[in-house]
Amino acid sequence: HGASGPNNEEAAHLVARYLGVGYLVPPTVARYATIDTFSPRQYSVQVYVPMLHQHRAMAVKSKARRDGALLDSIIANTDRHKGNILATSGHHIRCIDNSSAFPEQPKQVTRSQFITYDGQPLTLRHCNALKHMLDQFNTINANLSELLSDAALSYMWQRVQTLLATPQYNTSLRGYK
Repeated sequence: HGASGPNNEEAAHLVARYLGVGYLVPPTVARYATIDTFSPRQYSVQVYVPMLHQHRAMAVKSKARRDGALLDSIIANTDRHKGNILATSGHHIRCIDNSSAFPEQPKQVTRSQFITYDGQPLTLRHCNALKHMLDQFNTINANLSELLSDAALSYMWQRVQTLLATPQYNTSLRGYK
């Protein structure tokens, strides 16, 4: 099992659910299909999310933005720009295009719309969500191992443990080795 854009998309949806912020990533699955080619290719299928305006996304509730910062601190999305954050009518955001998430080794984030939270303390709710993830380690690993490489999973768990040891948002991934 290797990292691929469609697998990363589905894995991001699952991680968001395990964190208790499932609303952030629309339901997503990776599937093989033959579209305009002669051989099957992997794609991701995601529930359509009507948006208000992508540039309003950073004006939504700070709770939703902090949830996005937590998610990106864990999945290490290296390409979270304004076009990948949608604002919805319920004053929430949806983080789409997670194909650049789950690197297998430390990688400096080039774009993160949540970087303003870097260095700020994690909320108690987020610390508890991370602890809950660790409590479900075996279940989460079993589900994500079908989608991600062992190296990507290992690096994700390293980020979870680092976030608990130093409870600060880190969407830029500075300090990971």
